Amino acid sequence: MILWSLRSFRCSNMKTRYTKRTVLSFSIPATFALLWIVISLSPILSRRASFSEIEERAKRVDTHEYAHPFLATFKVFDEIGYVEYDGKEIGLSDIQNLSQYDEIEVLHFSRCTFTPDAIAAIPGLPSPFGLILSDSEISPELFTSICSLEGIVEIEFLSCSMETVSFENLSTLKELESLSFAYSVISDTALHESIKELTNLHALSFRGVNSIDDWEIPHEAIARLRFLDMSNTNLDDQGCKVMARCHNLQTLILQGTPISDEGIRYLPSRVNELNLSRTQVSPEGLKQLGCRNYLCSITVSGSESDFSFLWDFPNIESVSISPPLTTPEIPYQ
Repeated sequence: MILWSLRSFRCSNMKTRYTKRTVLSFSIPATFALLWIVISLSPILSRRASFSEIEERAKRVDTHEYAHPFLATFKVFDEIGYVEYDGKEIGLSDIQNLSQYDEIEVLHFSRCTFTPDAIAAIPGLPSPFGLILSDSEISPELFTSICSLEGIVEIEFLSCSMETVSFENLSTLKELESLSFAYSVISDTALHESIKELTNLHALSFRGVNSIDDWEIPHEAIARLRFLDMSNTNLDDQGCKVMARCHNLQTLILQGTPISDEGIRYLPSRVNELNLSRTQVSPEGLKQLGCRNYLCSITVSGSESDFSFLWDFPNIESVSISPPLTTPEIPYQ
């Protein structure tokens, strides 16, 4: 898993510093040149002043490792614009301020609410590369506006309430590559059909989503995936059958699911990284994977002596053994 280094920004991150100097004389041409420079810079200075609202909430750090790795699955940037609003009611003025700045790469709304005017103005935003909404209630109107953002590549709904959302508009995000619903509450099973229309989708996470009982995801919806996180869901052996034809899948995370030795028989043959920790898969069941030439990394739970045979797999490079789960996993806070 790649950790994405994010470098945040402030719109007015350059404070003017003045140095006192004694000027003996100015020629007339030099005076006019100085006047021309001041006039030229005045629009820029006034534009910076309009971003004071963003500046108050934008985090400024030289190096920032984003704690949740999903958004970084396929993209790594050395310099990136990152803006976060935390615990604020987002109004029309906030959206208008953001609209004036077209270099925002990641936009994060945490514990935020949105006024109707702000929701209506969202489609006018310059599309960021990535959008994160965490610990928020997503209304149908807000979701529809988000789906109107053209060119957005990665979206993460982290610990959000989405019980009233219909996902029909999701199919309009044709350039979307990564999508996460980690620890969110979802009730619309039509989500599976909408995902099928996302032809550029390569990474998908349902981590901690337990509000969906039917994991019979259409094959077309996940056939193109390279990354799939189903950890801490109720995905069982029956739900694993649909993965058998996911020939492009490289990373599969099934940690904390009730799958057993029966379920792993259906796992894609070309998976490079596999996480089966805290499942019901036994050492005997894992021996079925010994003929998989593409498997390089595997994570299981138990004692090291029980899984020493994993090192005999043809191309294995990493074997991680975690202790069995003794307490329930604490959801994202």
